[in-house]
Amino acid sequence: MGTQTLQQPVDELELPETKFSKWVKARSVARVAADMCKLGQDYALTFGAVYQHLRGDTEPRPTKMRGYVRLAAGELTLEDIHEHVERVRAARRA
Repeated sequence: MGTQTLQQPVDELELPETKFSKWVKARSVARVAADMCKLGQDYALTFGAVYQHLRGDTEPRPTKMRGYVRLAAGELTLEDIHEHVERVRAARRA
């Protein structure tokens, strides 16, 4: 995974329209990563990790998922994030 891929705008990624992808797009990957870091060391993420979660390369650990939900202030649930990863992976298999 090269730097060019990590810096690719979210709108250019082929992602299913899920609550999680819409939420990240509305805020930007950089803002989400910065805000996660502000929540504390347990929640800290790089923008590369946010892209990995968006692309379904990795599913966020439970602590990170809770951080996303906390930042979303009611816009996301743990299930929304899990569903996003499952939909991305299913699309990849199709």
